[in-house]
Amino acid sequence: MFADIAVIAAAVTFMAVWVPGYFRSRVTNGAKRYEQLVGKRLPLSDLKTSGSEASIVLVLAAHCPYCLESAGFYQRLSNTRKQGHYALVAVFGDTEAGKQFLAVHGIEVDQVIAAAPHTIGAPGTPTVFVVDRSGQVHDIWAGRLAPGEEEKVFEAVRKMSTTPPAGGSNPRT
Repeated sequence: MFADIAVIAAAVTFMAVWVPGYFRSRVTNGAKRYEQLVGKRLPLSDLKTSGSEASIVLVLAAHCPYCLESAGFYQRLSNTRKQGHYALVAVFGDTEAGKQFLAVHGIEVDQVIAAAPHTIGAPGTPTVFVVDRSGQVHDIWAGRLAPGEEEKVFEAVRKMSTTPPAGGSNPRT
């Protein structure tokens, strides 16, 4: 009887400690921040910031399910980039598939660059970098962004720009 109680107590303790973290890490797919990349220059020699104080660099893949789920957010970035005074750049490993992805989803960018995510320090797709004119990373998010996290991208650009980005306070629809 004591052995049964000990086994049950161990199982309950194990479930209480391990299981919530297990499910939490899989249910929430919000982006993780990669602070170690902040302050470093993004290794994209072809990056053109169009004279903007800030640029948002999207590292995407046409086959990425989180990129697909985030297409509405990328459209919002695209639609507000001129009023927001930031350049929008998309990085794809396969630029032809990338251009098709952008066209299908109605996302206009200032530049499409060919580069594998790992070669520029992106942990995967999607990754969103906010960089200044020199390409120095000010903020980074990786993974699918929740609506509140999407707003933080606009906030990061707003901090860098003398003219705040338009559309940054609209909820995601």
